[in-house]
Amino acid sequence: EVVTMGSVFKDVDDNRWSAKAIERAAKLGVIVGDEKGNFNPTGNLTREQAAVIAVRIIDAVKGGK
Repeated sequence: EVVTMGSVFKDVDDNRWSAKAIERAAKLGVIVGDEKGNFNPTGNLTREQAAVIAVRIIDAVKGGK
């Protein structure tokens, strides 16, 4: 899949090493930002957030719900 850049999140610079992966995950609905449109790419990931992402990935692989 081709991912077009144009940051989904205000705080993710297009030149960031992980920008393409963040863009793809956001477009697939696996990750979402906060209410201000930020992703906080340098922040810590909680266990709750990791579990939610894992479930979303599993759902996407299975074809969604």
